[in-house]
Amino acid sequence: MDQSPPHTITTSRFSGVTGYWEYEHPHNPHGYDSQTIRSLPRNVLIVSYNVCASPPPSTRSITLPTSRSGTAPASGFERMTFLLDYLRRVIDSCRDTSAGSDVHGEPVGEGSFYPTPPPANVIMLQEVTREAFEAILSDQWVKEYYQIVPSSPDEWAPEPRPRSYGEESRRERKAEYGNVILVTRSLPVMRPRIIRFADTTEQRTAIAFDTFLSVPRNPRSTNTAPYRHEKRTTARLRFACTQLESGQLGVFSRRHQLETVSSEIIDNRIDGAVLAGDMNVAHFGDIGMPQLVGLSDAETRAENDSTSFTWGYHPGRSGKQPCRRDKILYWQNRKRFWVNEIRTLGIGLKMRNGQYVTDHYGIMSSVEPLE
Repeated sequence: MDQSPPHTITTSRFSGVTGYWEYEHPHNPHGYDSQTIRSLPRNVLIVSYNVCASPPPSTRSITLPTSRSGTAPASGFERMTFLLDYLRRVIDSCRDTSAGSDVHGEPVGEGSFYPTPPPANVIMLQEVTREAFEAILSDQWVKEYYQIVPSSPDEWAPEPRPRSYGEESRRERKAEYGNVILVTRSLPVMRPRIIRFADTTEQRTAIAFDTFLSVPRNPRSTNTAPYRHEKRTTARLRFACTQLESGQLGVFSRRHQLETVSSEIIDNRIDGAVLAGDMNVAHFGDIGMPQLVGLSDAETRAENDSTSFTWGYHPGRSGKQPCRRDKILYWQNRKRFWVNEIRTLGIGLKMRNGQYVTDHYGIMSSVEPLE
């Protein structure tokens, strides 16, 4: 099946002046002066989370429309709001003053709820519903410090299919959920784009963008004083977020989808790439698939090590084998970069009504280019 080329999508950031989300002008990858290079982050945190389009049940056996306790299941808006507050606390706990920028991370208005900018980070979310997308746009922390890719859930929609002669006009079905990337303002977003898989029955996609990080001559030195005057270079990295096809029968689609993404992010014109998301591992044929398409796994634990599993423990998943569905993969070119060990997030994370926020655990790592 022929694969359509990636399509450009938009990036937005919230304006404290107008009070609206506004399209961000594409960054120019050329012409950075030394001052701008010094303001770029030297490393970046990576968070990947499948937020689950269908709300998972609670430990109180929630039934629709209300639970036995009389509490309705949390909506997608409520679950996303809860998750963003959790991620804010997790990311703030990873604060490293050397990782962020004092220039691009400024709050958008004087009445800032969160006066301290988060360290440079990229949050990759999968199965974001339209309702959850509205929660992201409404979140004060996101509005103050993040850019969002894409700007609207309408950009998830598949290409219109050509109608055969005599076929009645019909409206194309909109995508009910998709991928979203939140990028701190300290990172430039270049060439944001979406890859719509040809071999999918579930409207699965990937989104990607390029960015720059600052590379000191000795980035892992403990003496930070020389950084003020030393010459720095930049590393161009590509970040991508995806959710591959589900189920045992989707193993062949997953292979082709991962090949499609890897062909987009492996590029000799850049220094490296990071792909994160829900790889939907459900078959022995999935094991080792990243390596077959030229990608390395950031997870150092064995595939069957239960401490690395990210799915299969929550109610409603009985009979399903727990496994590591969520992964952070990477590719290195001219400049090598340091990839920290993966940390599992949100184990047992529940709403106040006892409902799990999502049926996945999140994962987090960080990357730092090396000279």
